[in-house]
Amino acid sequence: NRIDNSNNYWILNVNNPNDWTNQNSSSWQIGPNFPNPRSHFTAVNLNNQIRSFGGIFGHDGPRIYTGLTEIFDTNTNSWREVTPIPITLSHHEY
Repeated sequence: NRIDNSNNYWILNVNNPNDWTNQNSSSWQIGPNFPNPRSHFTAVNLNNQIRSFGGIFGHDGPRIYTGLTEIFDTNTNSWREVTPIPITLSHHEY
């Protein structure tokens, strides 16, 4: 739905790219819960870490924009919160 944000985090095994559409295959694995579920955040992969920042709580309103920042370490398979970015943003708008 467009109201609830999910903390599910799915990981795709890119070593088997031909099976990426089948969530029941061994290519897809559920990862550790996303710490602050929200929509329209930005993500970037840097040095084997996926960094997520910004986003919106409450897609259909009231909207709460955030600067929250988390890092997923692919080596330890874990999330950690870090200092938020100094602005609130969503939709990659800056």
